[in-house]
Amino acid sequence: MAQQREFPPENPGPPPWRHDTSSHFIYPYNFVSHGGPRGREKSPGIGQDKGFKPLHRYDGLTGRIEYTITALTPIFIPDPEGVTIYKLGDRPEDIHKVMDFFNVDGQLCISPTSIKGMIRSVVEAATNSSFGVTSGEGVRFSYRKTEKFRRKVGRWTSDGKIEPLGIAKLPLQALRDFITRTRGGTPPTDDQLFQLQGNHIKIKVWKIHTGPPVVVWFELNGSQHDAIRLPDLSKIPVLSGQLSGRVIHSSGKSFKVPRDVISRLKIRNKMMLNFRWANFPELNNLPPRSGSRRVIEIRYDGQTWKAEDPRIYSGEIRFHCKFLDPEVQKSDKYVRVIYELDPPATPLDVSDEVKEAFRHANRETASGQKPPCRRNSRLPEPGEIVFYEQDRTTGRVIEFGPVAMFKSAENESLETLLQDIDQYSYPQSADSLCPATRLFGWTPEEREEEEEGKQGVAGRVSFSVAWSGKTLKDTHLVPLKILGSPKPQYYPFYLRPEPSQNKDPWKDVAYYTKMSQPPWALTPGTIRGRKFYLHHPKGRTKEALEDVKRKLEDLSLENIEEDEKERWKNIHTHQNATCAVLPQEVTFKGYIEFESLDPYELGMLLWALTISDNPLNESKEHAHKLGMGKGIGLGSIRFHIEKVIFTEPEKDWMGELEAVNEREATREELKSFVRRFKTWMLTGRDEDSKAEASRYDNLPFVKDLKAVLDINLIGHNVPIQYYPSYLKSDKAFEYFVDQRKTRPRNQEEPLRTPEAIKGGWRQGIS
Repeated sequence: MAQQREFPPENPGPPPWRHDTSSHFIYPYNFVSHGGPRGREKSPGIGQDKGFKPLHRYDGLTGRIEYTITALTPIFIPDPEGVTIYKLGDRPEDIHKVMDFFNVDGQLCISPTSIKGMIRSVVEAATNSSFGVTSGEGVRFSYRKTEKFRRKVGRWTSDGKIEPLGIAKLPLQALRDFITRTRGGTPPTDDQLFQLQGNHIKIKVWKIHTGPPVVVWFELNGSQHDAIRLPDLSKIPVLSGQLSGRVIHSSGKSFKVPRDVISRLKIRNKMMLNFRWANFPELNNLPPRSGSRRVIEIRYDGQTWKAEDPRIYSGEIRFHCKFLDPEVQKSDKYVRVIYELDPPATPLDVSDEVKEAFRHANRETASGQKPPCRRNSRLPEPGEIVFYEQDRTTGRVIEFGPVAMFKSAENESLETLLQDIDQYSYPQSADSLCPATRLFGWTPEEREEEEEGKQGVAGRVSFSVAWSGKTLKDTHLVPLKILGSPKPQYYPFYLRPEPSQNKDPWKDVAYYTKMSQPPWALTPGTIRGRKFYLHHPKGRTKEALEDVKRKLEDLSLENIEEDEKERWKNIHTHQNATCAVLPQEVTFKGYIEFESLDPYELGMLLWALTISDNPLNESKEHAHKLGMGKGIGLGSIRFHIEKVIFTEPEKDWMGELEAVNEREATREELKSFVRRFKTWMLTGRDEDSKAEASRYDNLPFVKDLKAVLDINLIGHNVPIQYYPSYLKSDKAFEYFVDQRKTRPRNQEEPLRTPEAIKGGWRQGIS
């Protein structure tokens, strides 16, 4: 059994947020940790029943749980068939959706699948079961390159290799001047400049010992144009002073000198030496400050240092007067030209592993919920231009991508991290099911369905529709805040350092890798656990619905006053939806049927519903999250068990019920079932032991679960958010964007744990 390391330490010390708390906030979701006792049936000492119970006969406890759900905050359950689409613009994506609350013939209700999914996630966390939902088979997450890397350019060959090419800068103004002359004085538009891609261009590139090559002359369709003049090697001047890598001429002009040359030649201040320089004179077709002068030769005390000679390349190309992403180019004053080397370079081999990483990084989605995009997941076509990076020692290609700030694939997928801790991966056999799959059912993974003997197991609990006495007239149209889908590839929040790394949980960032020395990751990671959304204290106030409600009788733009149109567009966009939300304190009634449960399994289900040792008296400190909008505070609900009914049915040979004897379970019986569940989790024995059951709440994953379900985990004065509100900027959002734009990859801030939040820690604290 894996050892559970306390992560983070229970007492991390006082949080350093005593002064400015304006940028501190709580992220809307958090994770229940994994590790420790678990209930896999084949595990030594855990569970006595090695198989599952067939449903052709009743064996154990059978009956139903009648319950009431109370909405503690506004709630919204979407109706997939009740969607109205409003057109906002000419583009296909310029639409706004208005969604009805889930209903049957106008009566509002909660679907069985919504309730089942919510309770199953709690059961999985409470029993440390396998992970029921992952990212998909073998899908590796990707991240966009934002750090400096040794980018080179090449051409993809028909046999899957990369032919190295050169890349040079062409002043954009020089190109504009040339096109203006050839078009008879008519300045070109940006679109016309962009259309030059693929034209037959002949160029000359000049390169001095430092800096990128620069196009100095080019020819397009027979017309020639100088981009800049070749350098003028001047007469030998006399030095009057030297300081910090520069030489100062007697005229007062200064010139750059490589720092290592100053040290090697032992040049001292106010000493005489001779030097030559290369000159890029500034012309009217060059951007400001683009001209430069560099020292290329120094003579001093009988010693001579000489830079590599300027080289002239010429070649014919069919690519690339291309406007590049500012993240790549760092300037909008140049276009980039790709040219063939003379003589041609030997093509570089690309390993199958690197090609596979390219496919993972360029899928349409990294969530596994959609099929990969065929256009983006294919390898480049022969002749296609790519960026690539080589290992500095071996020279082998370690990654490649499109000519842009391309994405790189993580070293491992979420699935491989799950497989690395075998007890948490999805069961592979009906004889080794975890508690959650035994209770709710199990289906073989798709790739195993055709294997002989792989048959699923039916669940032993079923959920009814939960009905309310409300109709659509009782809802309010609420435009939800703009939200993005959670992104598991954001490693600082979804991963934690492996316990064996013994890292500081407040500073170290973990990565999707199991490699001991990966090329870029400093700390191999492991999954944090199971994700839950936190409760928002302000969502339970009487004013919660009024804060977000926008009353508009008709959502058509034509019927809105002119001065209201801009405000309407700011609130109703293609990035959010308007939903028919129910206010809090609405109740729903439903029931759960169960068949052939062991006593501890019924106790497991009762505790997951009520988070209480007394199932008929649910916890007033905890609640569940249900429906859409959980991240912005909607959907906090609480179960109240009205009664539990036991039945003793018998089936005839046709499978029909012959007789049913019903009785209501007593309060003490239900409390005993919960104790049996907790004892089973600690010992593997289905026994009623108060001493053993008392230890259950101290398990690390149980403490995390109770923390994230705690309705008072966070105070009213702390924002819970990750995106800005409608009309003003949000410092929490600025912090989140800052993580990727300004911090090195190994210095992003990890997600605070539930225990840390209880201790007063917040995001935005370095």
